[in-house]
Amino acid sequence: HFLKKLNVELQTEVTKLQPGVMERLMRHPWEGNVRELENVLVEAVVRARSKVILLEEIEGILSKNGSPQPPTTRGDSLLNVEKEHIENTLFQVGWNRTKASQILSISLPTLRSKIRKYGITPPS
Repeated sequence: HFLKKLNVELQTEVTKLQPGVMERLMRHPWEGNVRELENVLVEAVVRARSKVILLEEIEGILSKNGSPQPPTTRGDSLLNVEKEHIENTLFQVGWNRTKASQILSISLPTLRSKIRKYGITPPS
């Protein structure tokens, strides 16, 4: 389901998982909601060099800085959560604002406005 959705949103053609990927995803202790899984797959699709998501990519994504954390933590304000989510999405798509706006389901002008509002800048 997610691969089909992401291929449409990101205009990619990643259609397969290398053997072992599904099993690895099923073994992962997902602490967030289904969005955490979707975010991992977004990053994997963006990084894919072919039509196949490789097990080593999934391992790398799941192991960087521990495992991906859910975007909300106790005590975060809604504005902080939104800013962090936008930053993470921009990072995952290499600062392609068009792709980020599609993933976030907001218009490109709205994304630009939020980037300015939160003072989000690309990494140097």
